[in-house]
Amino acid sequence: MGDIVIGIADFSEYQIVDGERAGKGYSERGFDGLVNPLGLDEMLFLGALGMSGLTGYSSFYEIG
Repeated sequence: MGDIVIGIADFSEYQIVDGERAGKGYSERGFDGLVNPLGLDEMLFLGALGMSGLTGYSSFYEIG
């Protein structure tokens, strides 16, 4: 309880997920725990290190 996870779900503050999806890996449309070996602030994963940062980097790399 209290773990930070990554997965595909509805956009909401709280989410109830059935046991089948909770046990699967992220690549199988389930959930995985957030891997943070460097101990960075979790908010960075929503910005520069997350999907928006990856989108910006790939666009800059391809277009720029």
